[in-house]
Amino acid sequence: MMNRRQTIKGLLGASTIAPLLSAQDADCFKIEYVLSSALFGYLPLEDVLPQVNASGASGIDIWRKVHATHREQITAMGDDAFQDLLKRHKTRMHISTCYPLGPFGRDKEMAWVKKNGGKMTVCATRSLGKRDLAGEEAKRQVKLLFEKLKPHL
Repeated sequence: MMNRRQTIKGLLGASTIAPLLSAQDADCFKIEYVLSSALFGYLPLEDVLPQVNASGASGIDIWRKVHATHREQITAMGDDAFQDLLKRHKTRMHISTCYPLGPFGRDKEMAWVKKNGGKMTVCATRSLGKRDLAGEEAKRQVKLLFEKLKPHL
């Protein structure tokens, strides 16, 4: 446990190092903010996309039901219409968050994301085994997960 004095010393040390690191790696590191469409629930995508630039984000994370309906709206309008909307609002799609799909068999979703200019998908892992593992057993289970993912990568 750190006391207040140790915390302040640590923060002061970090505040003097951070500018040096950022100056050194300014060309190598850039934070990009992404706006989650889940914040807008079931609102029309047409109303959501203008908020991307207004928020300072560089793109949008598209969510599907139950948190939002934007993926379903895109399916209904078609990819060309979606890409036109993105252009009209001068933004990009970065991510598709789709928990129900899980980590396996995501090939179609990853292809869809790439087609629409995205960079990644986010999913839930579902229950893949025992919970609350530690040590060597946890490492073994992680290795097994990656082996199961290989055909999909």
